[in-house]
Amino acid sequence: MLNRDLIISTALEVIDRDGLDTFSMPRLATSLGVRSPSLYYYFEDKQTLLAAVARAIVSKTRYPPMEDSDDWVEWFVCISTDFRRRVLEHPNAAPVLLRYMPRDLFVEMYERTAEFLSRAGIPEDGQMVIIDCLDRLSIGAALTEATRTPEERRRIFAGIDPGAMPRLAGVVRANERDSEQLFADAVRIFLRGAAARSRNGGKDTTR
Repeated sequence: MLNRDLIISTALEVIDRDGLDTFSMPRLATSLGVRSPSLYYYFEDKQTLLAAVARAIVSKTRYPPMEDSDDWVEWFVCISTDFRRRVLEHPNAAPVLLRYMPRDLFVEMYERTAEFLSRAGIPEDGQMVIIDCLDRLSIGAALTEATRTPEERRRIFAGIDPGAMPRLAGVVRANERDSEQLFADAVRIFLRGAAARSRNGGKDTTR
């Protein structure tokens, strides 16, 4: 039987298979074996459906219990990397998140995050920097990665000419991390730096 969940999951399957540019309500209706008007009983228009698709992707992100974590940095790393994985499971649908990111899903988590950061000794002003910047870092990194081909995701800085760019080629050869591990380390570096700066009264401690 036709229902909202079936329509959303099938829409995501169609976008995964055929891409977002060719996605349409008639194409979706054909995949479901129904006529287009049947879809409008559940969704006002294509935009409303795409917003629901974005929500379905983001809602799969797993949040580890705060009570089980003694390391607030790694708690954030777990959330950020899992969000990245959920987006990369549906790279063709990633552009939907640019327009329909369901921010309301994060509001309750932001409240819990503020409590967690307070227990970690991070001042309130520093908490705002961490919450806002980590949000931007995670979303930006996931969407950027989604635009790359599977081959590009497997290789870091593909197509480097060692003769023309010897230093960068050396950096790439020395790297033993995959793209997810690099992202996780970037999150760690940001969080530790932001925490140190916040605890130092907002002063730059890197100089």
